[in-house]
Formats: sequence, C-alpha cells, structure tokens
Amino acid sequence: MDLSTGEGLGKLLSNLIQIVPRVVERAIRAGLTRDGDQTKTGGWFFALIPTRFGLVPLKFPVGEVPPTSRSPKNSEEKAWRNHREGTTTSFEPRNPELEQWGGAVSVGLGIQFSFSGFREEIDEIVDLVTARLLDLSDGPEAERIVTERGSRDEYLELLARCQDLRPAA
Repeated sequence: MDLSTGEGLGKLLSNLIQIVPRVVERAIRAGLTRDGDQTKTGGWFFALIPTRFGLVPLKFPVGEVPPTSRSPKNSEEKAWRNHREGTTTSFEPRNPELEQWGGAVSVGLGIQFSFSGFREEIDEIVDLVTARLLDLSDGPEAERIVTERGSRDEYLELLARCQDLRPAA
C-alpha cells in the first residue's frame, strides 16, 4: 500500500471505515466479546498513520458504546504510547496502575491500530485481523503475538470468519 499519495491514504482510510465495524460485528457474533456475564457490543477504533504529510489520526466508534465508556480515550492512548515507545504491541509497555492497557498493535509501514472496548486480548485480535485483511501484517508475526497472549484460537477463528472482508486489489 502506497501512503505517499493522497489516493493511497484515502484508500486505507476508506477500507478501515468499512472493514473494522464488520470485524467487530463478527467478533461479537462469535461470542468473543463476552466479559464475565456481560457481552460487550462495541468500542472505539483509532489508527495512527505515518505519511509524507505527517501523522494522520483516524478515530471512530464501532457498535454500541456506553456514553461513560473510557474506550475513546483508551484507544488513542494505546496507539500513541505504542508509537512513542516503538513497541510492537501496547502489552509491552502496559501499566494498569496508570490505566495503560494492551490492545494496540504496530502493523506494517509503522501504522498503529488500536481498538478499545473488549478484553485487551480481543481488542488486539480485532487490530491484527484488520491488519491481515489489509495485508499490513504477516501471519507468523500475528500468530506469535496471539500465542504469547494465549488467544491464538480466538484469533484464528475470527480471521477465518472475516476472510470475505478482504478488499479487492
């Protein structure tokens, strides 16, 4: 994907706005968003995209998000922290005492994806599946990350459910 042009950036932004809500919807339908006795039904997606124009942020709600949710703030914080620290995932510099959570991933081209709304591992899976669908992440690296979290089965299930969401070349 060529982000050196406005056209390439526009295509990425358009793809994200179309694909992320569908990935989240399929995660919900697969039962991956259960947290205790509650099923969460949405969150916020944030992307930080380095371009020749500078860093371009993209942030939008997905699904049903309670008005008191910390997801908007958390999605941004995780991505910016990942970018600043130069880490692969926001689990690496995670600090619950400072309310710094996992759930952001540095994908190809230095792009940060961060979903916030579900359990941290599921937030991360949403990011990784989205990156794979857009060919911004390779399979072995994604599998290494989810294996470390103990969420490989959930990742593979959601990836399989979303294969038809790949944008046309």
